[in-house]
Amino acid sequence: MRDGNRVWQEGDEVVSAMLVNFYSQLFSSSNPYDLDQILSGVQPMVSDDVRADLDKPSSSKEISQALSTRWSPPPVGTYKTNFDAAIFYELHCARLGVVYRDHSGQVIAALSQRIGLPHTVEMAKALAARRVMEFAREISIFDVILEGDCLRVVQALNASGGCNTLYGHIVNETKRLGAVLRHYSFQHVGRDENKLAHCLARRAISSAETDVWVEDLLGDLDDVLQSDLS
Repeated sequence: MRDGNRVWQEGDEVVSAMLVNFYSQLFSSSNPYDLDQILSGVQPMVSDDVRADLDKPSSSKEISQALSTRWSPPPVGTYKTNFDAAIFYELHCARLGVVYRDHSGQVIAALSQRIGLPHTVEMAKALAARRVMEFAREISIFDVILEGDCLRVVQALNASGGCNTLYGHIVNETKRLGAVLRHYSFQHVGRDENKLAHCLARRAISSAETDVWVEDLLGDLDDVLQSDLS
């Protein structure tokens, strides 16, 4: 490897020191550049008109829509489940959150389960969707609407063809499990509509590997449940 003076250098220790020195200068202010001059040549991505539009106060209609974005109950005779996943990189694991509710918003069953660390967040969400299908059979639910907040996973689950992604085999298995149900459909929702499942996925990692609740939830999640129903 050539150094800053174009002189060829060899040896692991020498090359290692050269790399450390290079990246130290690259990512530190020890050798600063004229940032004003550099930034002056960067074209702005947001025009003045767009910036003015972003700075406008929210309308009463927009505020009303934001406040009304909450969980909605399923039709009578159908159950709705929300699923989510949270990754804990420092603990090399993830946790799935699943909750089933009826048309009145009452919890039928809920689950929080620890799993090994998936490759990606989307794979973790796909694993949560598969766990939803398994849980449906375990508690004998056959008509269900399934909601998750990961658009790509929901789109893959609703697609008619195969899924050519890193988690495609999980999507395909989820569809196979769903074939035994009378009816199911996947819907994408925002985080606000999926917050109970999100809280279940974020439960203290020191808790049991799998926690299951039937027709009940722990008290610390009751506020989240009630906010969905208000």
